[in-house]
Amino acid sequence: MTIVTVKISTRSKKAKQLLDQIEELAKTEKGIIICETNVPNAVTLKAMDDAEKGKVIRVKSVDDLFNSI
Repeated sequence: MTIVTVKISTRSKKAKQLLDQIEELAKTEKGIIICETNVPNAVTLKAMDDAEKGKVIRVKSVDDLFNSI
């Protein structure tokens, strides 16, 4: 199996046509699967980076968590 990631801007007429063709193929061909990926926004990416670096708040209970906010 080969995995190909393609970013298609739907602003272009030809790009929309390409996307339509790929979607039609995916409906009729079992070997073609469309997997949508969501890219996290900047706030989420920063939070993920902070968590990886250990910049987190540690609490012992849910009450402590809410009191720390």
